[in-house]
Amino acid sequence: MVGTLISPPNFQNNPAGAIPVYLGAKYYAHYNATTAGTQIITGPGVLHRLVINTLQASGIVSFYDGINTGGILLAVVTTASLASLDYGLIFATGLFMVISGTAPDITVLYSN
Repeated sequence: MVGTLISPPNFQNNPAGAIPVYLGAKYYAHYNATTAGTQIITGPGVLHRLVINTLQASGIVSFYDGINTGGILLAVVTTASLASLDYGLIFATGLFMVISGTAPDITVLYSN
């Protein structure tokens, strides 16, 4: 489930006073048959992108900063259409994912 470096960081062309953001993901994880909660990674990191590879009208993907659903809710995504959604969401404790409804085929890109 661990991939390679997707793209290098680019800190050029930031407006004055902007905080540099690393937009490239370092790892990816592919899921196509889970509706249980899944700990993607523990520790701090960044959720860069969610790719919905196959749509499921009743699929919902929720991401939490934590080790379970007791953590901070970061994002909730319906999987009714194919999409590549960029986030750049920082998590501190870990990245925990829950899929509700019919499990879609998705790819999660993240770094630590």
